[in-house]
Amino acid sequence: MTQNLNRIIKKWQRKDLVILAARPAMGKTVLALSCALNVAKSGESVAIFSFEMSKDEFMLRLLSMKSGVNSRSIKNGTLTLEEQEKLSQAARTIEALSSTIALDDAKDNSVENLRSKLSKYTAEKDLGLVIVDYLQLINTSNAKKGQTREQEMFEISCGLKSMAHDFNIPIILLSQLTKIVEKRKDRRPKLIDLLVFGAVEQAADIVMFLYRENYYNLEFKPEGKSELIIAKNRHGPTETTFLTFDSINTLFRDFQD
Repeated sequence: MTQNLNRIIKKWQRKDLVILAARPAMGKTVLALSCALNVAKSGESVAIFSFEMSKDEFMLRLLSMKSGVNSRSIKNGTLTLEEQEKLSQAARTIEALSSTIALDDAKDNSVENLRSKLSKYTAEKDLGLVIVDYLQLINTSNAKKGQTREQEMFEISCGLKSMAHDFNIPIILLSQLTKIVEKRKDRRPKLIDLLVFGAVEQAADIVMFLYRENYYNLEFKPEGKSELIIAKNRHGPTETTFLTFDSINTLFRDFQD
């Protein structure tokens, strides 16, 4: 966990709904998993709900992050002896944390099922963090006839905020951004770029965006420089902090000038 990111995380409070949004392939899932590992290492439990990636895919991400070994090499089995040792050490670390990290890839992606699962998890252990990946894949079984997607998103966002409050936990909700951001000269995300902007932003306590200039301009150096933009913060000021995204080893580090 980077010092900059750890400083940001300390600003979260129980009962917070934190939106982490970005365009695809910016690294939002990696960032969320980094947060999960940090919380787990502190001794608190974490629940991760994925409606897109399987448990095996999440485990591959975790192993790559902890070992520093390219995930492609792990998949292909083309590992050097040094990489095998790193992978073994990472596997032991993750195994030691397995009792504090619950990975749930169930395909029932309704708000109601999330609440039921969280009720079960919180009855068994004190959760320090919940991650939901991601907003646009969540549905509600109580959707009303004629209800617009914006109205449904508002209901979903409010439902997640209610869970954060009722179960006394911070929830990180991953979200995609609209393609509108691609049409601007300055493609740094803004609150209005959130899909169904008003509904999601209204429910969130904190809204964070990930941005990498190299994603759009391959000649930009250093290529891994990333911006973590806090665009909304009910507890304090908004700000931007800088990280380095290591795409080979799929992890974030503090940015060094």
